[in-house]
Amino acid sequence: MRYQYYLDKATPFVLRRWIAFVVVAIIYFLRVALLDGFYIVSYGLGIYVLSLFIAFLSPQVDPEMQHLLDSDGPSLQPEHPMSSVLSCGGSRNLSSGTPLQELLLLLSS
Repeated sequence: MRYQYYLDKATPFVLRRWIAFVVVAIIYFLRVALLDGFYIVSYGLGIYVLSLFIAFLSPQVDPEMQHLLDSDGPSLQPEHPMSSVLSCGGSRNLSSGTPLQELLLLLSS
């Protein structure tokens, strides 16, 4: 929150921000090359920046799967709360009565 004022003021200056980024990146690369260090840090930073870039390019929702999210397609929910329990009763057709009658039939077998 403390730096938000400065971020808001710097937003319109796109070219100056890119120039500042390039200067800081060159200083960092020179430091890594001249001091022969920070290779692990640079590797981790590169992986982090690459993952952010891939996340930026990837859509939030896969277009091929969007139609499944929009429609009332296939569902794993049973039609009746007791239908999964009642279907375990064997080959008997239990769907002819009320749920209470079906439960009593299932318990009596």
